[in-house]
Amino acid sequence: MCKIHWSIVPASIRSDVKRHYREGQCIDKHPSREWHDAADLAIGFVAMREGCPLRNSELEALLRRGYRTSLIRYAMRRFGDAARESAEAHLNQIVPRSDDRFRGKLKVVTMKTSR
Repeated sequence: MCKIHWSIVPASIRSDVKRHYREGQCIDKHPSREWHDAADLAIGFVAMREGCPLRNSELEALLRRGYRTSLIRYAMRRFGDAARESAEAHLNQIVPRSDDRFRGKLKVVTMKTSR
């Protein structure tokens, strides 16, 4: 992430990314799950602020961190005020994964929209 975008990320999220970074993870290609989650949160935060599309992993990370209201505002900025109900319904469809390895994580149920 470039310096400008990194400065947009809140300090608490930046510290999570730094805390879970392991020296050499880019060389051996084995970053931790925690680092991936923190990176998705940072990337998702910047994407949400800039009105760019979010990947499911970024959406999940933002929801786990309590950015539900911000995500609804994000949808309204991107798609207009009429998107509020649709965004709320979509966020309500997110359910915990049933796989024990992911206990406490979230799973996104995709929403089909008509254009």
